[in-house]
Amino acid sequence: MIDIILLIARLAKMKCMEVAMESTGCFWIPLYYEFAGRGFKTVLNPSSTKSFGNKTDILDAARIARRHLAGALIKSYVPKNRVKITLRIISRLRRKLREDRNRV
Repeated sequence: MIDIILLIARLAKMKCMEVAMESTGCFWIPLYYEFAGRGFKTVLNPSSTKSFGNKTDILDAARIARRHLAGALIKSYVPKNRVKITLRIISRLRRKLREDRNRV
């Protein structure tokens, strides 16, 4: 959490108030809510990055930044209430587990 706060302070010091990131897994959630709570405009959408092909963290970051600057990223809907986002994640996991079970 301290790393997130330091990152936010550094970006604010550089007058960078827009953030674009890929929302995969559950790792983005605390970062998103910290940015949003401190007035950052935050854009995230994993479907905007699926067509990247050869994916690495460094290439993804550069591509996401270029697409954001060009206005080509679509903002994801993120509930303001963290309970709702947790329920959404659990629901998706449940659906995936049911699909996996049916494959066997």
